[in-house]
Amino acid sequence: MNTATQHYMRLLDCTTPSAESKQLSVGQLIKTWRPTDPQPHVVREVRIHGTAALSVEFFGAGDSIVPSSFPVTRANSIFAANPSSREGMSFFAECDCGCMVSRFQGNVNLGLLVLAGFHDFKDGSAHSNYFSREFFYCAEGPQAQPSGLEAPITATGSRQLDVGSLLGRWRNTNSSSLGIATIEICEREQSLGIRAYGVGESGAVDWGETLGSAYAKDCFSSDAMAFSSGFDSRGIYCHLQANVKQGVLVVAYFTEFKDGSGRSNYFSREFYY
Repeated sequence: MNTATQHYMRLLDCTTPSAESKQLSVGQLIKTWRPTDPQPHVVREVRIHGTAALSVEFFGAGDSIVPSSFPVTRANSIFAANPSSREGMSFFAECDCGCMVSRFQGNVNLGLLVLAGFHDFKDGSAHSNYFSREFFYCAEGPQAQPSGLEAPITATGSRQLDVGSLLGRWRNTNSSSLGIATIEICEREQSLGIRAYGVGESGAVDWGETLGSAYAKDCFSSDAMAFSSGFDSRGIYCHLQANVKQGVLVVAYFTEFKDGSGRSNYFSREFYY
């Protein structure tokens, strides 16, 4: 591969583009999805339909914070499992509920839809921006919405979080990874400073530092356990979705190629200690 003409941020990006159509197939995403947890935290149903442009409907738990239904939205990005695949298995979708903006990132894994959400309140209040991660199975058909009035959204803001559990140098648990070897996280006033080092042909590829936003496990917590950020490098943009679970940093990468190389946008996940 000629890396002079086909830029990469880590060796996972290096591939020969498929000769097939550039459009990703979305068959495994177009379903009605219901939670594996009988008491869902944020979303109780997801409906995905469409062809090249996916429409996504989220139906919320309907408590005092989460609405019982979100505005119908379009998936603004679709991702494959690797740069040469043409089968879509992951997506981004953003919903503006008025007082809160929810950015959902979903991917299909072993027949389940894994849905992460980053929920930001628009104005100042005692509530924390928070992170959610839920699992859904494929259902046969749509489920009727519950009767009654939608619960009001009472929170309109966010607060500064304790980010201590996120800070430091995180190393990949897989010493043979072709992705990101190390991630460094520090405080930068009201944000996080994120620096990533990709695995390159002749050593580490320093992505530089970007700012990230911290999230708590729910809107009442003051302890950060997740963050979201993104890196831009000469026609490649990589979104990072990360959360700490049992002392391990779980990082999902959503990579978009905007360089005309023909590579598919793709999803990957790695683990760090």
